[in-house]
Amino acid sequence: MENKTIKINFGLNVYNPFFLSVLILGAIEPSGISEMARLFGGVWRYVHILFLMFTYFSYFFAAMVFLTTGKKKPDAFTVFVLLYMLWLTAVNMLNGFSMEEPVLYAIKIFSTLIILRYFMQTGHLREYVEVFNFWLVTFTLINIFTQVYYPNGLYTDDRNWVMWFFGNRNIFIFVYFMTILFNTLHNLMNYHKLRLSYFLLVGLIVFSEIKGGSATSTIAILVMVILITLFRSIKLSKFKICIISLATSITVSYIVINVGVGSFFTNLFKTLLDRSKDFTGRTEIWHSSVNVLKTNYKFGVGWTRIPLSWSWDIYQAHNCYLDILFTGGVVLAAIFLAIILISSKKIDLKEKNVFNAILAFLFVGYCIVYIMEARRKDVGIFILLAMMYYSGMVGDQININDEKETGKERVKH
Repeated sequence: MENKTIKINFGLNVYNPFFLSVLILGAIEPSGISEMARLFGGVWRYVHILFLMFTYFSYFFAAMVFLTTGKKKPDAFTVFVLLYMLWLTAVNMLNGFSMEEPVLYAIKIFSTLIILRYFMQTGHLREYVEVFNFWLVTFTLINIFTQVYYPNGLYTDDRNWVMWFFGNRNIFIFVYFMTILFNTLHNLMNYHKLRLSYFLLVGLIVFSEIKGGSATSTIAILVMVILITLFRSIKLSKFKICIISLATSITVSYIVINVGVGSFFTNLFKTLLDRSKDFTGRTEIWHSSVNVLKTNYKFGVGWTRIPLSWSWDIYQAHNCYLDILFTGGVVLAAIFLAIILISSKKIDLKEKNVFNAILAFLFVGYCIVYIMEARRKDVGIFILLAMMYYSGMVGDQININDEKETGKERVKH
């Protein structure tokens, strides 16, 4: 861990759980709250406004941290994330779209990363993780409860889509990945191993995905569980696991999207995922996105809707790699791949441990989900990549190692 002390005189105890909740909640507002505020107003509107207040306060806090501590040369991760956000904003501007959404997204990402790094550097990552984990687990359990208690949906939106506390079922997995990440840290920091409660939580998440009917997400979680169980016998480096998973995910995406629905491979993939012949409408979205890319593959077309013949608008390509190309062309895709490469390379710089393994396995889960889904304005993937890039700092601070996991004497650094 960096041997530095960072002092900011806010006149407040910034490590207090209530203060930390204010900093964190804006970044993880459940989609259902904002949707119900839009559709129904009333009390949900006030709850959404409260989350917005938390969001803007976290921006203010991050700005103060940056102005106080951000004068040194930025690292490679920060530079590439900055390039990603700048290009995303520029593409929207060049295509005549509002810059408000990409700018606010960039601010949210950088605020979250600045706050995360601040608590790493001050030696108070534990407090940050505990509060983050508490709210993510709470929201996850609420979402699962709404699935059980309201099997036909907590509400339907203006497209008549069934929604729950986390919104549409395709969104669940992106929140669940963050829940697993922070619950992993919670277990390792407090108990030096993954306890039974951890696997019960993962089991509930699998149940939620099965009940929601998301085969891709269910497979992603099950693959992660298998990898976590067998991680000691896996000889590949974590970097190689990430790169092989990414290459496989991109290759499968290319075959499924471009080779054709009638091919043997896509029919096999469709059977495994229990999808309809057109992957529940995805093939039209993919083909329309590809047609747009034929003349805009270099720079993309920004955050705009996918041109379809449907009666409602679709604003993501249902494949992460295709959606990034659609949005920002090969330029944005190259920057995104660079962020992944420099982040995944870092997790092999420290001794092997379960934390580094789970970082890699979570990335494997993302690679599986990315074949069928994309989520614009996702915060979780950048938190995961940041944890990968700063895994040495995290590992040093919480002193995770194999001896602690097996209950042996701590290794002194």
